[in-house]
Amino acid sequence: MAALKKRGHRYLTVVLRQLLRIVREYPRQPVLSAVAEAARYGLYDPDRLERMVLARIAREYFLLEEWKKGNPDEDE
Repeated sequence: MAALKKRGHRYLTVVLRQLLRIVREYPRQPVLSAVAEAARYGLYDPDRLERMVLARIAREYFLLEEWKKGNPDEDE
């Protein structure tokens, strides 16, 4: 939080809003693990954090390969 405060009040407000949106929109466990990893490496960019969360949930929620295998209408 101290690193974010160094950038100024306006930046802090924007970042906190983005973080709140991420927490509300994504599953809790992938968000927590992404935040822990980001903190370990000193990453404070909310866009980067969101990409980390998306990478964690990609295999669970976007099962395109499995869907194609079970869809007889799909040409490969």
